[in-house]
Amino acid sequence: MYPNEELTRLAERKVRLRVEIDLHRRQCALAAAELAAPLAAVDRGIATWRRISPWVKLLALPGGLLVGRLFKGRSGLGRSRGGWLGTAMAAIPLVMRGAKMAMNLKAAFAAAEARPRGAPPPVSPSRR
Repeated sequence: MYPNEELTRLAERKVRLRVEIDLHRRQCALAAAELAAPLAAVDRGIATWRRISPWVKLLALPGGLLVGRLFKGRSGLGRSRGGWLGTAMAAIPLVMRGAKMAMNLKAAFAAAEARPRGAPPPVSPSRR
């Protein structure tokens, strides 16, 4: 078999190798944590945007109308075409667009609730 001195030397070498491997593992874990920190911030930002984007879309129409009123300096929905009837006719496309946006928002929330937690959102055919 092997002499006792060689076995002792091999055992010491084995211990040194295990210590080196443990040190390298710790260094790799530390480097991975440093690299993951900015990615985690980006991931949190994306998750936050996904939570608030439906509300931003919902509030964009009324916000746009208010900003338009401020810059135009007049009341109403733009060019009036004959009193209140013209104003109502001008508002119909905006109301329809808002109703469609609300229906799409409701459908998106229903689809998100039906999807299991952690599953990626489905890709629409237009985005492939």
